[in-house]
Amino acid sequence: MPYFELSSAGPPSFPPAHFADQEGLLATGGELTAEWLLAAYQAGIYLWCSPMEPLYWWSPDPRIVLFPGDIHIPGQVRALQNDESLQKLFNAELPRLIKLCEEQWNQPPMSREWLSGAFARAYLELEKTGVVRSIVLQKNGEILGGAFGTLHGRVFSCEYVCETQSGYAELALIELSRKLSTEGMICMDLHKDTSATDDIGYREISKNEFLSLL
Repeated sequence: MPYFELSSAGPPSFPPAHFADQEGLLATGGELTAEWLLAAYQAGIYLWCSPMEPLYWWSPDPRIVLFPGDIHIPGQVRALQNDESLQKLFNAELPRLIKLCEEQWNQPPMSREWLSGAFARAYLELEKTGVVRSIVLQKNGEILGGAFGTLHGRVFSCEYVCETQSGYAELALIELSRKLSTEGMICMDLHKDTSATDDIGYREISKNEFLSLL
């Protein structure tokens, strides 16, 4: 299927997300910078590509989202949630969290460079603009799980979730969703695949419905 080729000259510019192909691929090119990432999120688009490949921008149909009102808490996660020794840190420790995500995701079957240094640098730049939201779950200074992404308008685009012990990825999404709902968030965009976590109430919605939420 044909897709759009983006120029890196000038400010970020994307074609409408409706023009993505059946697999969700919309365009290639552009730049991996904070400015381009934010423009993509605001247009219902996200970056997903392997190292050493061109930049690929996607907008799949259907979309996987999490609405705070749909959340259900598995028994294992509820036990972790009630652990009074667990610290829940919001919008803190982003460099440590990204490092943990690198350690988890840059393993087979993914590439050793899947979460690239360029992406990490772009996100740390994006954090300076005040739109990044994150959660770190830790005990005795050790991060057990976390998640981060970008809040734009009333939609949160989740980028990475990680855990060092079972259940903490789900708990991170649950706690972050609850926190963001106090900021007016109506849904958490989890893109296309939720295989990283067990089902806590995810919903498939059409691309048109998702774009209307933006």
